[in-house]
Amino acid sequence: MCANYLGMGHQMDISSLPPLTVGTTKHGSASAATLSGTRFRPNLILSIFVFPFLVSLPAVAEDIIYPGYNDVRFDGENLYPQDSTSDNTVTVNDTPGNPLATVQGGAANTGQLFNNTVTVNGGTVSLGIYGARLSLVSENNVANNNTVNVTKDFRDPNYTIDPTVIGGMAFGGEANGNTVIMSGDSVGGQIQGGRGEYADNNTVILGENAISSGTLAGGDGDSGASNNTVYLRDNAESHGYSLYGGHGDRVTNNKVFIQDNATVSSGTTLAGGYTYRDGAYSNSVSISGGTVSGNVYGGRGIVAHDNHVVIEGGNLDNSAGMVAGGASSEANGSPSDNSVTVIAGNVAQTIYGGYDRFASGGVLANNKVNLEGGVVTGAVYGGYGNGSVTGNEVTIGDGATVGGTDVAGGMTETGVLGNNKVTVTGGTVTAILYGALARNGDGTAVVNNNHVILRNGTVADVYGAYGESGETVNANDVTIDNAGGNPVANAVTGGAGTGNVSDNKVFLRSGKVDILTGGEGKGNGTVSGNTVQIIGGTVTNTAGGRTATGTASGNIVSVKGGTLNGGTYGGYSDSTGSVSGNLVVLENGQVGDVYAGYSNSGTVNDNTIVIAPVNGNLAIGGSLYGSNNGGSRNTLDIRRTGLTAKNVSRFENYRFVLPSGIQAGETVLTLTASENTDLEGSTVGVGVAAGGSPVLQAGDRVTLIHKNAGQLTGSYSQNSLRGQQGVSLKYDFDLSNTDTDLVATVKSVSVNPEVSVFNSGRLATLGFLNEGTDFALTEGVKRIMDTSSARGTRLYGAISGSDLRYDTGKKSHADASGTYWLIGATGKLDNAPNRDLTASVYIEAGWGDITGNNPSTSGSGDTRYYGLGAIGRYQQKEGPLKGAYAQLNAKAGRTTTDFDSHILDGKGQKTGYDKEATYYGAGLGIGYQWNLTNASQLDLFADYQWTRLEGFDADIGGDLFQFDDIDSHRTKVGAKLSFTENRQYTPYIGLAWEHEYSGTARGSVYEYRLEENSLKGDSGIGEIGIRFSPEADSAWRIDAAVRGYVGQREGVAGNLVFNYLF
Repeated sequence: MCANYLGMGHQMDISSLPPLTVGTTKHGSASAATLSGTRFRPNLILSIFVFPFLVSLPAVAEDIIYPGYNDVRFDGENLYPQDSTSDNTVTVNDTPGNPLATVQGGAANTGQLFNNTVTVNGGTVSLGIYGARLSLVSENNVANNNTVNVTKDFRDPNYTIDPTVIGGMAFGGEANGNTVIMSGDSVGGQIQGGRGEYADNNTVILGENAISSGTLAGGDGDSGASNNTVYLRDNAESHGYSLYGGHGDRVTNNKVFIQDNATVSSGTTLAGGYTYRDGAYSNSVSISGGTVSGNVYGGRGIVAHDNHVVIEGGNLDNSAGMVAGGASSEANGSPSDNSVTVIAGNVAQTIYGGYDRFASGGVLANNKVNLEGGVVTGAVYGGYGNGSVTGNEVTIGDGATVGGTDVAGGMTETGVLGNNKVTVTGGTVTAILYGALARNGDGTAVVNNNHVILRNGTVADVYGAYGESGETVNANDVTIDNAGGNPVANAVTGGAGTGNVSDNKVFLRSGKVDILTGGEGKGNGTVSGNTVQIIGGTVTNTAGGRTATGTASGNIVSVKGGTLNGGTYGGYSDSTGSVSGNLVVLENGQVGDVYAGYSNSGTVNDNTIVIAPVNGNLAIGGSLYGSNNGGSRNTLDIRRTGLTAKNVSRFENYRFVLPSGIQAGETVLTLTASENTDLEGSTVGVGVAAGGSPVLQAGDRVTLIHKNAGQLTGSYSQNSLRGQQGVSLKYDFDLSNTDTDLVATVKSVSVNPEVSVFNSGRLATLGFLNEGTDFALTEGVKRIMDTSSARGTRLYGAISGSDLRYDTGKKSHADASGTYWLIGATGKLDNAPNRDLTASVYIEAGWGDITGNNPSTSGSGDTRYYGLGAIGRYQQKEGPLKGAYAQLNAKAGRTTTDFDSHILDGKGQKTGYDKEATYYGAGLGIGYQWNLTNASQLDLFADYQWTRLEGFDADIGGDLFQFDDIDSHRTKVGAKLSFTENRQYTPYIGLAWEHEYSGTARGSVYEYRLEENSLKGDSGIGEIGIRFSPEADSAWRIDAAVRGYVGQREGVAGNLVFNYLF
């Protein structure tokens, strides 16, 4: 029903009103009211004017239009339905006479209030408007789905505090799904969609010039607030302390939208979700218009995760303020996965993807700022904290204009600063770009692995990382890469700081850069191991490492393309810094003046320019300098021909590595400047690169330096020297000069004697195989002898180890030490009483370490083999030849040798090979066993063994080596005495003499034969051992022996064998 009433208001003395207690209520009805007092928890945010105005009133209609025309009782202060707590509608069009204190769609002390609606179209309400209000604390309180709609200003001019507007209030309980809509120049103080212990899914809409002068929240829950929304639009304004989508202990998925010409004042904190006590998760703020002058947070709490701010328009005009995707309010808050996106509009505030100024032990990670458009005049940080700041990112797109002071992927004072990144794909940036920035700290921050990527746009200064307080800045990088754009930058540096700066990199593939530096030291620290690599683009000046008063060492500039109009410096100091050990590598492109090292007043030593041996166009428009002020041991290393430059100067070492295919009569370097070229005090070396086929012969001439104008002056330290092609060939050169030419003439060509060490490695492998053959043959025969005295089949396993040295001739030797493994089976082939015909088959394997040595160098590595073998044996048991025997054996398998020498290639790396090869062999032997007494037996024997290790081709240091097959031919004669009195224990001793007839390792390189090495020679062998059986008739046999070698083969070996008779 609908009752109409024309109210007659009157004045009341507020101080005389008693507190209210409302009797028990239920959905749809209310009992009569009685009076009593109550208190609320201090942390509840309440207007001090709310409680005195719930007075004892007569019952009124459940649906009220005020003022109306039907007769109802009303006292003129508070308006609310008394007989119903839910589904009520209260409409206020005017308040004739005195103002209303409060208007409430549903009211009770405790209980459940649903679906009430209050509409205020006019009149005056001095204290507050509530869609539903539960005034006492109870965990069972519910105020859900209530609505307040205010269309005009309703304030009482006699009050200085603007009235409260709440959609649903339920202290201690839940206030969900409530709505507040304000328009028509209406003004509210505290405005909340829902207020309770939990406040979810509430909405506040301020439009059509509505104003909030106090706190404004979609939902305010002491324990939690989620899925609440606030809209500020149509010239609405927020001037209070805060504007939150959700506020409480834990705030989740709350949203604020600032639209049209709305205004948020500088004193207002704007946040999608805000908490002091718990976490803020997945909250957001979206700004598409209006003016925002306060701080903006997607979410702020002790923990802030997955909160976001999106700016699609409007004006954020407070340069002293901030915009943060997520912010932590305490130490160790660890904001993560938060973001700020700017699509359009103007932003003067500082922007943070994630912010935790207080954290010292937390990790601020994976926060992002995306600047797709708009104008940003404040600083920008992907992540900003006082602890570890890792994995944060700033991206700048085509439509963005970015000013301010800094743009940094991550910033910290004392923690780890790693894997942060700034990517620029377009736009204009006048701020300084940092992949990471350590500032205001104590020098303990760890700054490494941060990145800047420039793909398009215009930027000012760029640093992969920067440490302002003495931090070590390590392994950061900047990449300028043309991905459809043409980036332009002022100065680009891989890493810089006041401490040590090392291993930073800059890569330029396209674009235009004024100054390009791998690493820069702003103090007395060391700048080392930094790199600039230029593949394309245009550069004025570049340096691998730069310092003022520190040390620049081991830095590199690599030019693979592009245009360098100014100076190129391996290391650079504009003051007193020391510059040493830096490198410039020129491959292609255009360069001006090139300095291996440069210092205004410091030392410049041991720096190098290398002109690399690549196909392409290298244009040197300036001169090549070892240093700017003298220095020592600076080197020019040229590895190609047909070069032109203005001049060369201040090099102590000139090194010419001629291409492998160079022709007689070619010129390496032509100098065009009219000034003389001074070679005084320098040394000149000539080599030949590996690869291809040698074409220089004795008597051929190559011009190393030719002067078009001016003269060659001064004397160099050598006029005769040896050059080398790769690692294999040696050239004898004579140097001579005229006024205009420095010429190298070939005297002779020969194989480098050091490379014979590669054959020593192969001989070590062959010796290891031969020892494995002897082990397999010896143990196989022993097992055959066991089988010949009993029926059945025996399985056996054996292991042996050795450490042997082989004399390979010409003061060279090879060593092999390792273990041999054997698994085999033996059996009798017939049962004739007068003879034994037996056989054994086996699987063999071995693993060993090898070394090779010649008078000049050495090498080492490892070898291993796997193979199969067989042995057959005939022994006469009766007649005049009793005790005589003969045997045959054969084997085959694969071996792998991994061998590295101490011969270095042109890159300073050890050279060697890792190759597989097939081996096979065969042998025969004869012998006679003589029983000297009943307790002893003498075995006289002679045998021959052949083993072949196949050759292979190997690329060693760029030279193609061809290694021939190696054949070993060995004979051995000897005797063994066994003591056979005890069938369980059989000790034995033996002596033998072995002769190797060949074992020669041969090979070639570039059709020049290598120096031969061989295993040829004589060796003496002594053996002592024992065979043991646990019982006289046991199926088990154990054999242990030790052998010693002297002569060509020296060392010791030992066996341990287990076999079993089946």
